[in-house]
Amino acid sequence: MKQSAFLLFATVLLGSCIKDQNTTSIHPSSFVFGYCAPCPDNMVPPGKCFMFYEIKGNEVYADSMRMSRYPEPEVFSVVPLGTSKYQAASTLINNFPVYLLNNPNTTYGNTDCDTHWTLHIEYTENGQVKTWDISHDTASQPTAIRAYVAQMDSVFNLLMQ
Repeated sequence: MKQSAFLLFATVLLGSCIKDQNTTSIHPSSFVFGYCAPCPDNMVPPGKCFMFYEIKGNEVYADSMRMSRYPEPEVFSVVPLGTSKYQAASTLINNFPVYLLNNPNTTYGNTDCDTHWTLHIEYTENGQVKTWDISHDTASQPTAIRAYVAQMDSVFNLLMQ
């Protein structure tokens, strides 16, 4: 419990620290974020090789699939994860990089899930979907989004507890 409280505090603190002219609050109707990573023998244990979340309204939902079919659309649980997990996840929409908004539908680095850890973001507003696929290799990430990627990592760790 103490570790969860500390991670929540650290995530919120990190989110508040990176808020500057390079970030903005967004108000999507749906915000999907997650990652995929190589798995031995295509075994996909929940929360290990593929994990996606959706923020909708003031709730966050986990991918309800036992085996992800990424990049096909995910199916999300109808049961929200809870207030503390929403608060952690909402830092991703409250500190969204302006750089990404200015460069929608973009891929950064090698995003082949069979060989590389890849982050995925979908932002839907007024029926318009913007997507980003980002290699977890910091060398392939624009400097303007590296703090956000680190923030995503913190949020993933907290959501999977």
